[in-house]
Amino acid sequence: MVQLKCPVCGQEHIESKVEFCLNCSYLLTTYSPNLLEYPEIQQRENKRLLLAREAWNKYSNLQKQLETANEEESLLKQQLQAASEDNQPSLNNSSVEQYLSKISSNIQYLPNMLTILQQIHENLVSQSLGNGLVSAYNINPHSLSEQAITVYETEYSFKQRLLGKKIQPILESDSRGNYWIITEGNDEYLVPKANIKINEHNYLATISTFFNCLGYNSNSSNTFTLVKPAKVYKIGEQWELIKIGELQF
Repeated sequence: MVQLKCPVCGQEHIESKVEFCLNCSYLLTTYSPNLLEYPEIQQRENKRLLLAREAWNKYSNLQKQLETANEEESLLKQQLQAASEDNQPSLNNSSVEQYLSKISSNIQYLPNMLTILQQIHENLVSQSLGNGLVSAYNINPHSLSEQAITVYETEYSFKQRLLGKKIQPILESDSRGNYWIITEGNDEYLVPKANIKINEHNYLATISTFFNCLGYNSNSSNTFTLVKPAKVYKIGEQWELIKIGELQF
């Protein structure tokens, strides 16, 4: 079995058994080879790794401080208790109480700091996936074709929306579709198919449902920039739209 070491915290895992580090939650899988060919994505990946290491180091240091502070607090409580029971004149109870109060005050903020740093680290992991996809799409959308699933909104979903029913759009694999679903990590994203022809008909029918189209009007060209992919959730052999994306015209 090949051992894979996390580049952030050093935890070892069995390659292909896990996708995220079980210790620090860093993404262990890499982008597909065709995406890593682009310098922008490689630079983004290097920056993500650097930020993740910094966040993990701060988290680890604060965790050690919290453990040390807890140990000191426990020891001082024991000494204070012993002094109270034995009435030892050599031990200044007032000084111990003051020091204990100071430590307790410092301890209070440490768990919050740990939580904040952990959230920052997890956000770095989740955001990097979508951002890498955005960069690759805007550079050359055709580079994603091999890993993309072409999808089309189901007839039932489309008709229900035309009737004014408030339902989440459902998509299914269909070569006629104008959209791609691309998997990155544990998430699945929806993007317009390369060379999609946008007109007033399909804009009103589906595009405006899946994407917030900034700067679009009936005279807009087909040129746009992917700002944010839409997000979908797989249900059996279909996908449900759970979060709209964003296009800039």
